[in-house]
Amino acid sequence: MRDRKVSTDSLVSAGVLSALMMGEAITALSIVWLLNIGEYIHALTLRRTRTAIRNLLSADDGYAWLWTDAGDVRVPVATLKPGDVIAVFGGERVPADGHATAGEASIDEASITGEGTPVLRRAGDHVRAGTTVLSASGFLLRVERLGAETVVGRLIQRVEEAEALHAPIELAGERFAGVFVPSAVLLAIGVLLVTGNVSIAVSILLMACPCAIGLATPSPVSAAIGNAARRGILIKGGPNLETAASIDVIVFDKTGTLTLGKPAVARTIVFAADMTAAELISLAARAIDHSHHPLSRAIVDHAGNDPELGGVLEAFTDHPGEGVLAELDIGTILVGSARLLERFGVVVPQVELEASESVVYVAVEGSMAGVITVGNPLRAEAAAAIGALRRLVPRFIMLTGDRAEAAEHIANSLGITEWRAAQTPEEKYALIRELRASGHRVAMIGDGINDAPALAAADLGIAMATGAADVAIDTAGLTLASDDLRAVASAILLSRETVRIIRQNYGMSFAMNGAGVIAGLLGLVNPLIAAILHNAGAIGVVANSSRLIRYEPEPNYAIDIGDDSCILSEFTPE
Repeated sequence: MRDRKVSTDSLVSAGVLSALMMGEAITALSIVWLLNIGEYIHALTLRRTRTAIRNLLSADDGYAWLWTDAGDVRVPVATLKPGDVIAVFGGERVPADGHATAGEASIDEASITGEGTPVLRRAGDHVRAGTTVLSASGFLLRVERLGAETVVGRLIQRVEEAEALHAPIELAGERFAGVFVPSAVLLAIGVLLVTGNVSIAVSILLMACPCAIGLATPSPVSAAIGNAARRGILIKGGPNLETAASIDVIVFDKTGTLTLGKPAVARTIVFAADMTAAELISLAARAIDHSHHPLSRAIVDHAGNDPELGGVLEAFTDHPGEGVLAELDIGTILVGSARLLERFGVVVPQVELEASESVVYVAVEGSMAGVITVGNPLRAEAAAAIGALRRLVPRFIMLTGDRAEAAEHIANSLGITEWRAAQTPEEKYALIRELRASGHRVAMIGDGINDAPALAAADLGIAMATGAADVAIDTAGLTLASDDLRAVASAILLSRETVRIIRQNYGMSFAMNGAGVIAGLLGLVNPLIAAILHNAGAIGVVANSSRLIRYEPEPNYAIDIGDDSCILSEFTPE
């Protein structure tokens, strides 16, 4: 009877051991499953990025107007070949790279350069696929490159190359669990085989179970991602959170990141004695109401529904790249460049401009009425964000497709000493790779399609959410849903605190597991005590990690630009 009792106890203990082993296997499979989920999300993101860029490779409906001696023929873009001449009209997207052969038009190149100010393209000028014609007249284009061979097509290749540069980031917990889980099972089996003592084997297995270690990284990462989301910071997984903690270079795109990315009226200078600034804006807005030029839209938006908006538009003539001539019931109005006004005999005065401003002249009945300047204003929080980041990251670089004068003005305004102007997507991408090759941990902050290769190439891509291209958001590892640059400093502080807590969790887990295994080997704990201690360790790790839920990053928004310095109030995201 006693032998049967011993045999029964052994069977029960063996059953417990088998159940625990099965639990360990389930734990290991769970870790593998979580890692595979991460790989799936990564692949899905890359696929969405490719799709978003490919949408730029053809016209809106996939057709183009092929120019022939018999007239324009509507054909699928896929049937075009180098040497064909196509007609591109106002409002259409250019389907191929090539040179204009006739006509002229204002082109929106924001998808390539990131700059919102259109450029005038005439016969002989190079035009790129993915750009949009703003002028109603349009032009003829001789096709040179199509599809993947275009500038936009090469963006796909650059994004894919950049993604391939990233070796999968394996967190310390994943590495340890991959070794510790099988080691724990083998140790328990070895003790059982050598000593025959099931109780000691079960105690060792319980104390060596890596549950606390397995929670050391996921629990603080989950808490931190939730904390960040509450602040309008969307983080795509633990690896991006961990990377943010070690950034030592931040590269900024200018337009749409440091600036609002949308032209806005800066100043009005009135020359007509019988006109107010509001009347000048209203008159110009009525004259250019049918224009799609971004500078025109800025003036119209500024005028709004002003009751002083007067005059009835009777005729409208667009002069591509120069401005408009409008016939109102109160007279002839010219709105545009100095060249347009001078061509109609108007004497244009000299106006002192800021480097980032564009000037729009307004003339009424052949006489100068006033000047409206349009700029791309800095984000209200940009200076505060730079002030906070200056105390966290040692080096900043600003990149822009804009001209050097405008770039220098913005850089000086924010105290950024490194900047590069007239940058193409290829050049931005190359700089990021160069920085990483020299050992830097690089974050790139941008918002446009043209930023996608650089965002993908960086250790951490950060995208502005509002108004940003889908491809930029999909490529980035961190998105500012709040659209507030100050959140970048909060994200870095939160990531550093998360890494600190992860290290604490590992220290606590290693100490408890190591002490428990030794105690088990010495027979100082039985399976019940081992189970209690095992669960206590896991609870301790979760409790320590939960502090991140209410963690409040406190960036120091002291700004030091030139000789001026000031302290701004702390930022608390809504």
